Amino acid sequence: MNRCVAGSVRVTVLLLATTAMLSPEITAAAEAEPANVVAPAAPSTKPSKSASAVVAASNRFGARLVGASVKPNANRTVILSPYGVSTALTMLALGAEGRTRTVLHNGLGHARLTRQQVIDACRKLQGELAAASNEKALLKTANSVWLRHDTPANPQSKDTLAGAFSATLHTVDFASAGAADEINRWVKTATDGLIPKMIDSVDARAAFVLANAVYFKGAWARAFDPALTKPAPFTRTDGSTAEVPMMSTTMAVEYAVAGDHHAVSLPYHDGRFRLILLTSRVLKSGSVHGLVTSHNLADVLGGLAFEQSEVNLRLPRFRVELSQELTQLLATSGLAQAFAPRANYRQITRAKVEELLVLHRVFLDMNEAGTEAAAATAVVGTRELAAEPPTFSADRPFALALVERTTGVMLFLGYVGDPTVT
Repeated sequence: MNRCVAGSVRVTVLLLATTAMLSPEITAAAEAEPANVVAPAAPSTKPSKSASAVVAASNRFGARLVGASVKPNANRTVILSPYGVSTALTMLALGAEGRTRTVLHNGLGHARLTRQQVIDACRKLQGELAAASNEKALLKTANSVWLRHDTPANPQSKDTLAGAFSATLHTVDFASAGAADEINRWVKTATDGLIPKMIDSVDARAAFVLANAVYFKGAWARAFDPALTKPAPFTRTDGSTAEVPMMSTTMAVEYAVAGDHHAVSLPYHDGRFRLILLTSRVLKSGSVHGLVTSHNLADVLGGLAFEQSEVNLRLPRFRVELSQELTQLLATSGLAQAFAPRANYRQITRAKVEELLVLHRVFLDMNEAGTEAAAATAVVGTRELAAEPPTFSADRPFALALVERTTGVMLFLGYVGDPTVT
């Protein structure tokens, strides 16, 4: 399966694809419908215990991937969607059997949950996120399953994926020249046309493709004044600098301090979404990189005790486009057997799967008005706020996380080692 980089990727999209040794008994499904925004029944005000466990597992899984990605290079920027990656891999896990299912189930952090609890939790989470979306902070998610046109459907898997993930199910002739076009059209629709093309072609031997899309566009509760944005140096971990447009303002925000680190939580309109940023209090410090690579980022961010305080804010205005193949990274993160030849995905296909490919793309645009398709990460402990207004200056490496408050799910998570390099 070939990969292409779209010209303006403004959402996170994860594609899973397999090539297989085909047999006459390959499982497939129908219902070729357009991509949709999830809209399950209205959720309750408090996530269930299982849903909270799935969110915590997703956040920790994403933190491990970000940490492993930036470990070799402190000046690198990596942003991904923990929710998007976990959702696609959970769909994959529900289509697996035997040891393959166990490896995925445990690797995703679901060891203490039954399969049915995971399904119910995913359905619940879909509803919570759909309810959180609004005109000023728009969140859209979509899932789809693409199966071979020449085999019968597996009703159980079809119902599970449609019910738990609001996934649309499609049949396609992977050997045809138009197979990639069909998938790209779905991606284009699911992303409001911002990703018009995701793949160039699909291997004729493909057994299935699973696709997930997450789109977010939010306006700050209080915007930055563009007239105050000025060029300023951003200091990398190695001490070198890059000039960036630095936004600045003084406002009351949630603020937390812990040792050499501090963090801010910036709300979007209506308060359901927020962007957490964490950086070091000392310039030329590699402590944020160390925190991120320790794989504890999600727990640190989740444990912050924010307090309202007036803060002098300095944040870089930046935009990054990232495209990653996560296959090898996932294989070395405890999921090797799930990516090994002949892994068992018999709930999706009776074919013997030879290869599994995972692609991930992110676009992040943080500016004076707000954030579009943002991926975010943040980490910091707590301590008493200073009597004088502190200055939070992200003119050095920082972590960020875009979080939905009610569920706590990290929609996007990342480490910015240099906002000028992608």
